[in-house]
Amino acid sequence: MAAERVRVVAVLIVGRPCQRGRLRARNVIDCGDRRTEIVAALRQALKPEFRSSLRGLENPYGTGTATTQTIHQLKTIAIDDKLIRKRFMKHDPAFG
Repeated sequence: MAAERVRVVAVLIVGRPCQRGRLRARNVIDCGDRRTEIVAALRQALKPEFRSSLRGLENPYGTGTATTQTIHQLKTIAIDDKLIRKRFMKHDPAFG
């Protein structure tokens, strides 16, 4: 079976930086919500150097099989009191 080729595209985050500090791939470009800022970000995304820099990009969130894995877990997990009972978890400041 041949490896599937996935085309990576730029992603613009427009407006307030609510995604600041989050894990992201290098195809993400932040820009303000003004027309000039959006146009500049689009121009950056369309530059051949930027596009070629995305070759071989790996998704920091995984391989794209989360749905399949989630469905498998839901089909095989025991639905009992252990699953439903809420447990106390100590807050870890490292995770906000």
